[in-house]
This record gives sequence, C-alpha cells and structure tokens, in this order.
Amino acid sequence: MAGQDVDDALARVLHAHERSLREGESLFQSGDPSGAVYVVQSGSIELQVSGPKQVPRLVGRAGPGDTVGEVDTLLDRPRTARAVAAQAARVLELEREVFQAMCRERPEIAWRLLTRSARCIEGLERRLAALGMEDLVRPLVSALLARVRQEGEGLRAETSLRSLADSAGLSIRDAHAALQDLFERKLIRLQEDVLVIPDADALGARLAGSRCLPSAPRPR
Repeated sequence: MAGQDVDDALARVLHAHERSLREGESLFQSGDPSGAVYVVQSGSIELQVSGPKQVPRLVGRAGPGDTVGEVDTLLDRPRTARAVAAQAARVLELEREVFQAMCRERPEIAWRLLTRSARCIEGLERRLAALGMEDLVRPLVSALLARVRQEGEGLRAETSLRSLADSAGLSIRDAHAALQDLFERKLIRLQEDVLVIPDADALGARLAGSRCLPSAPRPR
C-alpha cells in the first residue's frame, strides 16, 4: 500500500473509533475483558484500584498522547484497574488487531509505547529499591541504637561495621549500604572513628511506623 493510502486508511480508522467521555465517566472497570488500547487525544484519564474499605486509590494518570490499557490488552488479561475521565476527554479506541497493524505501519507508535513502558519500569525499580533499602536500614538502626551512649548534646556509638552487620543479621555489604543511606540523609556522621547521631528523633522518624526500634537515650 502506498504511503498516502496508508495515511488515509489510518485517518478513517482513527475517526471511526473516537470516543468522548464526560468528567467522571468510566472508560472501563476493573475485571472487564480487555481487547482494546486507548490513546488519549484530550483531557486526562485516571487509573484507580480499590484501596482499604474500597476507597479508590490513584495508581496512574494519562494525558494527551498517552496510551491506556495497553498492558492488559497485550497480555490478554482482564482489566486490573478502573479507568475514569478526570476531566472531559477524547480517546481513540483501537482493537488489538488494529493497534498491532498501526504499530507495524507506524514504528514510531511502538517506539513511543516502549519508551513509556521503560519509564514505568524505571519508576517501579526505584520504588522497589527504596522498599528493599528499608529492609536493610530498619535492623541496622535497631542494632545501632542498642549501642549508643549519650555524650554532650548528641549520641555516639563506638562499634564496627562487622559488629553492626552481625547484630542486624545483615551481610557486610548490606550493612554498608544501609549505613551509606543514613550518611546521605545526614542522620549519622563519622567523627574520629565513632558514629555520631545528632538527632535521635530524626533517626526514629526515618523509620516511622516501625515497632522494632528500641528506645534511644535522650540528652538531658
């Protein structure tokens, strides 16, 4: 098919599959069958899942040029979230076969989708890394606070990396990573081979909600 013919065919397909949504109107519900990809033309679409007590929790937002529902469609699985118009919106509804054909005829569409997916994966990796670091920091802080003594206006802990690692049940490498996190957040500092905790409350706040922290001595 000639280039102009392809453009004309795509234009007809896109026009035939335009949908308009009012603010608050659902595009699809969690559990619905998937078979189409949506491309946002104007407005914005929010992705929501049910949180505690069935309160909707926002997990994503798509604006003009973004796709919605592509993962469920490509994996041929039911919708995993509800999509709702955060404001009046126009979207293109493209069935799986049509979307695949468009990607073949217009590689830049597939490239844009891959780029967006890569950004999502990058964000997920950062969140997973942060969650993983919490698992390292929590036991290390517990071991650290068990060794502190009050001196002047702060708290000091004379210990070694290996001793902290053993007490926290961590490898030397993981204990070093957890300490580095605390150094970068300026919650501890090294002074003459002694770990200094300028503010025990700030260190405790780093692990807000944790029940494994021992009570640290407070300066008098």
